[in-house]
Order: sequence, then C-alpha cells, then structure tokens
Amino acid sequence: MEELQTLVDDILGETRATQREKPYDPSRKLELLMRSNKKETKSVYLSEINAFLIFAKGKVLDEWTVREFFEYLENKGTSRSYQRNCWFALKKYFKANGLPWVLETEDFPKLERNKIKKITLSEAEIISMIEAVKNNGYREERVLLALTATYGLRCVEFCSLTEKDLNRKEHFLHVQAKKGGEERFHLVPEEIKSWIYPWKFSQEIAKSTALSWFDTILQRAKIEKVRGMGIHAIRRGLFTALCSTGLPLMRIYDFGKWKKQAQLGMLAEYDNPDFKKVDLLLFEKHPFLSYFN
Repeated sequence: MEELQTLVDDILGETRATQREKPYDPSRKLELLMRSNKKETKSVYLSEINAFLIFAKGKVLDEWTVREFFEYLENKGTSRSYQRNCWFALKKYFKANGLPWVLETEDFPKLERNKIKKITLSEAEIISMIEAVKNNGYREERVLLALTATYGLRCVEFCSLTEKDLNRKEHFLHVQAKKGGEERFHLVPEEIKSWIYPWKFSQEIAKSTALSWFDTILQRAKIEKVRGMGIHAIRRGLFTALCSTGLPLMRIYDFGKWKKQAQLGMLAEYDNPDFKKVDLLLFEKHPFLSYFN
C-alpha cells in the first residue's frame, strides 16, 4: 500500500513539475477552447476579439471595458447576432488569459426576435451601389459587390474564398458550403470578370473587414445604414428581384443552393440540373449583371 502511495506521489510530483515548467500559452488555451468550433466560427471569433482589442487599446481589460465595448457596438448599430458572437468570443478570450469574466446572463445580448426586421436592399439601391463603385470604388469594393450582387454570396462565403476557388481559365467559381447550404459552382459571366479577376484571394478575409468595405459602398451610394443592415441585405435583394422575373422557382433554388429536399420533397431528389445551364438561364434575367459593364 505504501509503495502504491509512493508511486502516486511520484506521478503527481512529476505532473506538477511539468505544469510549472511548461505553462500553457494563452493563445494555445484559446485554440483549445475553440477546438469544437467550425473553421468559419473560429475565424469570426478571432476577428471579433481583434475588434475588441483595438477598442480596448490602452484600457484595463476588465468588466467595465467589456461593457463599454458592447455599448459601442450598440451605438454603432451592429446586429444582436454580431453582439452575441462577440460575447462568446470574448468569454473564451478572457478565460484563456486568466481574466475574470463577471458579466451575468442578464447582460447577454437578447435577439428580441419579434422586433427583428430582415433588411432587404431594393433593386434601385443595389444598382446605385454598383454605379457608385463602378465610378469611384477601390478593388476590394468591386470584388465584394460583384460577387454578392451577382451570386448572392453570404458574408462568410465571400470571406472564405481562396485562389483555388476561382478558375480564371475555365471561368467558374467554387463556393464552399456554409450555413446549411450546399457546395456549389457558378459560371463567371463576362460582365464581372474585370471586377473580380484582378483580386488575389491569397488569404481569408476577416468578417469585420468585409463589413467595413460594405459600409464604404453604402456611403458612396448615399444609402443610410440602418440597424441590422449587413451584406446579407444584398442577398435578400437579389433573390427578391429574381422571384419577380418569372423564372422557375426550382432554378432559383438551384442558383442559391438551398437544400430543396425539405421544401420540395422527392421532386428535389430527382431534379439535378447542370449548374452551367442554371446560371445561363438566370443570367438572362439577372437584375444587376448589365450594370457591371
């Protein structure tokens, strides 16, 4: 029994010694805390942590700085969904750095779903954005607007694009599956080639960076940004317009790559058109393509 206890003491002693000699680096702790999160979620969290650290530069990282940051986000007009993501990201960051997280559950940003308005940009507004960027926009504004207004890319889909996703020789775009949708391919029409081909998708773009480009585009087009308005407002505007063109809803489903099975049953199981034919059909009645020329 004494020998067993001695062995246990030796093991514990070695463990404690190892812990003292090689303490975990905070960045490694954060990596472990985000281990179960998806790649895009990790990217969003790191972007939001970075936004907080920029805001908190020169300040004490405590409860009151966090409260001021959420007040800043509220005044800036960010969505509750964005604020909730910031909450989760900062909680992990504080834990990884051994900082106390004392905010209560009652401080958690509530979604207030009954008050949420899904902002949709109108056809006229999106056209004015294209015209404004065509005349005065920078390369990053051109590539963001061309891809979101042509294909209805979600923000996370745009931010995740890499050089491998854009085939300039065969003229097609690969979009990684996000938000429960399906992996998809698109033709690149002539109208937007000069808008997207010069851009090098060399590294993943932070969501906050893409949103700042979107805000600049709104300013150029003299469109007032309202609470809850983000890049998804372009996607809603595009598909709202497409639904008024008389195109078959099945083909609009294909273009947006939503999962059709839940809505259309077995018909969706058997319907499997070539993406090139779908795109060519959609491009004929696309509400914005001609404005990129």
